[in-house]
Amino acid sequence: MNCLSGFQNQVKNDRIKGFVRVRFINNTGKMSAIAKARYEKKFLVENEKLKNVLEKLAEKIPPKKYAGKCKSQVFSMYFDSPDFFAYGEHKRGKNERFKLRFRAYDEDITPATIGYLELKQKQDEVSYKYRTRMHFGDVQDLLQNKQPARLWEKVLRLNGDRDAWKIFHMTSAFMIHYDFMPKTIVRYERMSFEDEGSTHRITIDTNIDFLPVIRGKMHSMGIGTPNNNSFVLESKTPTPIIPSHFIALVEDHGIYETAFSKYIKSVEVLNLIPKAYATS
Repeated sequence: MNCLSGFQNQVKNDRIKGFVRVRFINNTGKMSAIAKARYEKKFLVENEKLKNVLEKLAEKIPPKKYAGKCKSQVFSMYFDSPDFFAYGEHKRGKNERFKLRFRAYDEDITPATIGYLELKQKQDEVSYKYRTRMHFGDVQDLLQNKQPARLWEKVLRLNGDRDAWKIFHMTSAFMIHYDFMPKTIVRYERMSFEDEGSTHRITIDTNIDFLPVIRGKMHSMGIGTPNNNSFVLESKTPTPIIPSHFIALVEDHGIYETAFSKYIKSVEVLNLIPKAYATS
C-alpha cells in the first residue's frame, strides 16, 4: 500500500548521479506548501560591529522574543553518511544538495526534548526546508533501528497533521538510504528580527560552538570556537527581493556576503574531513 495514497500530493523520487531528489509536488506541478522555500544571504561579521548592527536593526524591526527573552539557545545535530556524502556535495559546489539535522531550542538536550527533524534542500539559489516535530529520543531510535514505521503514530500525535507525517516519511527515507549517523553538533545563541506580517526575517548567531559526536554520543572535549571574533548575520526572504533598509545596513557597515555553512565549518574545525576531500 502506498503510504501517501489518499493525498493529492505525490512524491517525485528520482536518482541523479547518486542523489535522491524527493519533493512533494501538487497537481499544478509547483512545490507543495509544506516545503518552506526561501532565499538566504549570509554574512560573517566582525564582533566589533555587533553593537551598531543591533542598534540599526532595532530602529526598523523589533527583536523577536522567545519566552520573554531576546535570545534563544540553538542546538543542531547534523547527520551524514559514513563517507560524508552531504559534506562532499557541498564542497563540490553541487547546485542540488541537502543536509539533515535535528534542531532544538534548549540548552539541556534529553530524550524527552522536543525539537525538529529537518531536511534542508538547496536548488540553485533557493532553499527548501521540511521540518517535523520529534522527541530527541525518537530520532535516536530512528538512527539506531532504521524502522520509521514504529514511530509514525508518535509523529502524527505530536504534530497533529498529515503534512508533518509526510515530511517524516521523506526525511526518514533520506536517513535510511544514505545510512546517516550523527557527525557534529553546533550550539549558538540566536536573535531574530521580523516585522509583524513581514516575510523578511533576519537572524544574528553568536557564541558558536562546535562539538564532535563519537560513537553516537555527544562529547564536550575538543570544542572549537572559530567564530569567537565574529557573528553570522543572515537574511531570509521568500523571493530574491531584499528590503532596502537591510541593503543599506550591510553597505553602511562594510559587510559582504559570505559562503558559510555551520555544518561544513564544524566538520573542518573538528578535523573530520575525509581524505577524499582533504586538500594538501
